Amino acid sequence: MDTERLIFFRDIILSSRDKLLRSVKGIESEINAYMGQQLIEFNERSGEETAVHLLNKLDYRQKKELSFIEEALSRIRSKTYGICIRCGKNIPEDRLLALPYTTACKPCAVKET
Repeated sequence: MDTERLIFFRDIILSSRDKLLRSVKGIESEINAYMGQQLIEFNERSGEETAVHLLNKLDYRQKKELSFIEEALSRIRSKTYGICIRCGKNIPEDRLLALPYTTACKPCAVKET
């Protein structure tokens, strides 16, 4: 996959990660408001501490999704994004658009189930 397409998919995946983290922040705010506690500030400058704190609040599904996102970003950095980890063939872009975190082409994914 060329660099332009990698950047395109990276932006899609980063947007998904931001949406997930905003959702967690919203849930945390609702909990804090309900309990009458002071809202926790979500600030990029406090990055690691805030990320760890939010990660502890994620439910299993959100943790799994965040893990998929981070793995996809890692594959983008290593320029292996879009390559099936089972057969080594390119994953069609329409599949990547539908499932940006996928690691397998459709035939390999079907074999797995």
